Amino acid sequence: MAEKALVDSQLIDSQALLRSLDETVLKPALVAWYYYDDIDDWRLILCGKDIDAFLPGKEALAYKTVAEQLTTLNSGLLVSDVKFLSTKAPLISALGFIIGTGPNDISNAHLSNTTFNGIFIKDAVILRSALRGK
Repeated sequence: MAEKALVDSQLIDSQALLRSLDETVLKPALVAWYYYDDIDDWRLILCGKDIDAFLPGKEALAYKTVAEQLTTLNSGLLVSDVKFLSTKAPLISALGFIIGTGPNDISNAHLSNTTFNGIFIKDAVILRSALRGK
């Protein structure tokens, strides 16, 4: 099966969403597009200590915040593109180990077909990774 492409507009819209979420209660510390091979699709992973407060049980409130920001931004992204993960998730440990950014920085670090901390990463684009040392 051919891998679904992540397009430039998704990257641009996700950067705008990240800047917008920085002004909310979510304030993501790790943000990455991650390709899930089993569903042949990308998800925008949002993670951070502030997000952990919504997990588990209050995800609906976090998704509501994302939906409001997407509407305000008139974004092409959908709420279904977003996935919240705990800072304790194995994937987050691997992604956080790979690269570090400042808490307000945005990058585009692309990873492909690599393994970190025992986690195989088919494809990912890290926008922010500011969990180290926290």
